Amino acid sequence: MINNFITKLFNTLNEKKISYAILRNYESMPYRPKNKEYFDLDMFVSSKDLKEFNRILSKTIENEKAILIKSFKRSYCHHFRVTKFEDNKFESVQIDVHTKGQGWWGFFYLMENEIINNRIKYKEFYVVSDFHCNLFNWL
Repeated sequence: MINNFITKLFNTLNEKKISYAILRNYESMPYRPKNKEYFDLDMFVSSKDLKEFNRILSKTIENEKAILIKSFKRSYCHHFRVTKFEDNKFESVQIDVHTKGQGWWGFFYLMENEIINNRIKYKEFYVVSDFHCNLFNWL
């Protein structure tokens, strides 16, 4: 259900050549991690592609008959909560879209070009490099 939404979203991002990288918890993609009660998807989107990402996200929500129930922006991150009701079942995903770089308490330790230039393909998704993943988890 929500996995179909995730698959369509990332297929479109790849097709449109949006520069993104999933930051963590991508091993079970497009499914919710089995050891989690919720689906929290942290990703990075290049600032040059953010407007197009938002358009693609909105269109995918509409096409997949999902519902955007929460959206708010911080200076470094845009938060979206997307839900899907189907066959009397409810699923949701929290998508946190980081921009400009990756930081800690307001200090950037990786800029966007470092993240995008070093991303790798995992299944049909782009993810951060192993080094960046370990760095994020360590901090």
